[in-house]
Amino acid sequence: MASLSDLSASDPSSDAPPRRRLGGRTLSTVERDTLHRVLHIVEREADADHTKGMSRATFFLGLANLIGSAFLLGAFPQSFWLVYAVQGLFIIGGRFRDSWTRSEGTPTKPSTMLYYWDLCWVANFLLAAAGMLVFIEVVDERYFGMLQLRIAQRTPTAGLLACLLATGPLGWSVFVLPCKMVLHDIANYANTFIHLWPVFTTLSMRWASEAVVATYPGHFDSLFEVDVGGFLRLVVLASKTYFVWWVPFTVWMLVNGRFQSPERTGRDTIYLRLMMNDA
Repeated sequence: MASLSDLSASDPSSDAPPRRRLGGRTLSTVERDTLHRVLHIVEREADADHTKGMSRATFFLGLANLIGSAFLLGAFPQSFWLVYAVQGLFIIGGRFRDSWTRSEGTPTKPSTMLYYWDLCWVANFLLAAAGMLVFIEVVDERYFGMLQLRIAQRTPTAGLLACLLATGPLGWSVFVLPCKMVLHDIANYANTFIHLWPVFTTLSMRWASEAVVATYPGHFDSLFEVDVGGFLRLVVLASKTYFVWWVPFTVWMLVNGRFQSPERTGRDTIYLRLMMNDA
């Protein structure tokens, strides 16, 4: 296909002939101008996905968050769970706000709020909330001594579940889903965050287990002191956890979700988006 510069080289107001040859046939002036406008629109729309939300401030925040996360992961692996929990409030919250404000319920700008029923989002809601609860436990224990929550002692398999979710469906989804590290775009950045940061969090705690136990004694017992019981037990535990989400989600998809589409209802779903992208 001829480039945009080749097409724009012929100006109707110049002395050049009003007709040009393209791909073995002759284009009229009207056809040439129409193709020129179409190519301009295609280039503009293709570039919009990469420049959406682009500004010095958004790019700086995305880059600073990325560099800061890498530094904190290496310098304080025993406390990276807190970094994830705090970042989750802002990044997941920002993504939620972006979906709410950008959605118009039209075929061109459908509502994307149904995306948050997906397993990856539900898992991150739970993991980030668990991180904040542990943070409240630590602060209360060290400064107030009022609550005495000790959630880890009441949920002995919570740590294993966190590791299974993070290094299982969340981590592997990076290879099959369109995760893009676009620093200035909250939608793309959040999609990468919810799949990679839980992996970093759980692995850093496993690798720095002695430092975690020494820094936060008694708060992560379910991550280190639970008897795994072999690979088969892990598979069973992971499967049960998955089906707790899968059963109600599938029922919802059969009853309501499969009827949702940008054209019919002005709402999009993760399932429909993946099917359309793979088609």
